[in-house]
Amino acid sequence: MYSRNATQNQISFLQKYKTYEQVSLKVCNSIGQEIKTIIDSKEYTKGKHEITFDATHLSSGIYFYRLTTGKFREVKKMILLK
Repeated sequence: MYSRNATQNQISFLQKYKTYEQVSLKVCNSIGQEIKTIIDSKEYTKGKHEITFDATHLSSGIYFYRLTTGKFREVKKMILLK
């Protein structure tokens, strides 16, 4: 799940892990090009974690984020309006 703080151009991802996980989180543009690696194989413990990144450099548009763990992969659409 993600949310955006419009006043600070921050995008937050809230994730919950049931076990220890090695996580990667990347943002791609609408044609699938990777434009930002937010997390690259970082280790997270069990529990809730909030990941935040600065989206100031991104223009309004449709993006996709790809979350990958050892056993899980998810791609979701994200709309950024400025």
